[in-house]
Amino acid sequence: MTITLEIEADSLIDEIQQFASTQLIELRRQLTRNLTQHILSKTITLNPIETGRSRAAWATAMQQLGLTPPNGWDASSSNPTALTSGFSQGSSSQSETADAHSVSATNQVDYINFLEFGTSHQSPHAMVNRALLSAAAQLSSF
Repeated sequence: MTITLEIEADSLIDEIQQFASTQLIELRRQLTRNLTQHILSKTITLNPIETGRSRAAWATAMQQLGLTPPNGWDASSSNPTALTSGFSQGSSSQSETADAHSVSATNQVDYINFLEFGTSHQSPHAMVNRALLSAAAQLSSF
């Protein structure tokens, strides 16, 4: 029994170029979107809530990207005035080139670094760091 497999280089190169120029770009776009959804949702969920201001800033960034914040992010213990303030302190941007898709989410609440990294009187919550580690663990499972 003989099995013969022949692949023409020109044909293969054309197929690879077609894949790279269309399907690969869409897959990269979708992966970036899914990772962003995961990371920001996890960041919001891990974010401690007293007034809801910081969570509202992250939620705004998500919504600007066309993503949906996790259910219950604006828990009943939130302060409506603080939420309004937080909405104005979140932002996001995204860009795409032939080689990369970039997404950025920013929380400008004045105490966000204290929540993330802690102080001499408060332990860090490390919401962003833990969310990034969670996303890395998901990626490594592929």
